[in-house]
Amino acid sequence: MRLLRPSWTGLLRGWHHQHHRRLLLTTSRGSNGEREEQQHSQWSSPGSRSEQLLYAAFWAGGLTLGYHWLTDKKNHVLLEGQKVASEEELEATARLWHVTNRKELPTYRADEVEQHNCAEKRIWVTYGLGVYDVTDFAENHPGGDKILMAAGSAIDPFWAIYQQHNTLEVLELLEGFRIGNLEGLVVTNVDDELGSPWSQEPQRHALLKPASKRPFNAEPPIGLLAEQFYTPNELFYVRNHLPVPVINPEDYELEIEGGAKDKTLTLEGIKALPKHSVTAAIMCGGNRRSEMTQVMAVKELSWRAGAVYYAKWSGARLCDVLRERGVQPDDTEHGIVESADLEPHFPPIGSIDATHIGAGSPGQMSSWPTR
Repeated sequence: MRLLRPSWTGLLRGWHHQHHRRLLLTTSRGSNGEREEQQHSQWSSPGSRSEQLLYAAFWAGGLTLGYHWLTDKKNHVLLEGQKVASEEELEATARLWHVTNRKELPTYRADEVEQHNCAEKRIWVTYGLGVYDVTDFAENHPGGDKILMAAGSAIDPFWAIYQQHNTLEVLELLEGFRIGNLEGLVVTNVDDELGSPWSQEPQRHALLKPASKRPFNAEPPIGLLAEQFYTPNELFYVRNHLPVPVINPEDYELEIEGGAKDKTLTLEGIKALPKHSVTAAIMCGGNRRSEMTQVMAVKELSWRAGAVYYAKWSGARLCDVLRERGVQPDDTEHGIVESADLEPHFPPIGSIDATHIGAGSPGQMSSWPTR
């Protein structure tokens, strides 16, 4: 039986020399049958390739165990000396990412972001100061194609409604798509200065998608219209031809002219008339015009499918208003309604032609949405 006792010195020399040496011990039986062990002072020739690999494995295993032992010891000391942040603290930090300017990323203007509003041009969105390219994520969005409602614009108003986005997992995912910073300073346009006809435009809901900004015409995302039976007032589509007139309710007057008896009603006077309610849908005549332009060029605003809303309207009937002027139920007259935003150089834009506006047309109402 042959036993091998590896020599550390021989092993180390083996890395630098061609031959290894090992000590040979032989065991034999004596004449009396007893076991005898004799040591010969002779070093063997190099061992096999498998033995060399075995020695190397012993060394590697020892070094690995030593490394892990020291590393675990060090990490244990560090964990004892510092507090591990909780998930709530990490989430609170993540909520500040979108309002933090990342200097290593480029800065984009809002009009540059607006150009990236479809997959062909890449889908960009903004959140706070961050600009994000979510093209590759859009198909996997849990909410389906609703993410396209914010294409080229801000997701802030959507996330204000859908609070489930404000989690650490989602915030980390969004920040991974960040490509830049949104230019924070907005240069004041000359037209916004005091005295401009556009200087007192009302504030609109952030979800409205403008078909034009001056005059302001816009529609809500089509996906939101089906979420409620009645369209929320702030999500009504907006149709204007001119700047929105500034009207003080206390000074408002409705002038009814024509014939022998003119009449002026205040807003309170109109509200004092019998109140009626009608539930109806109202749609712009140009709704879905953007689809027509795909076939041939069409003038006017390129509306998508959101220029429609459904509401419950309450107010005075037109026949009751006209009765205040003296119009009788069997009278037949032609009327034109002029709005407060009348352009003096053009025909009345807010006009309604009616051949029968007497008491026999109760559907005409001077009203406002109540739902």
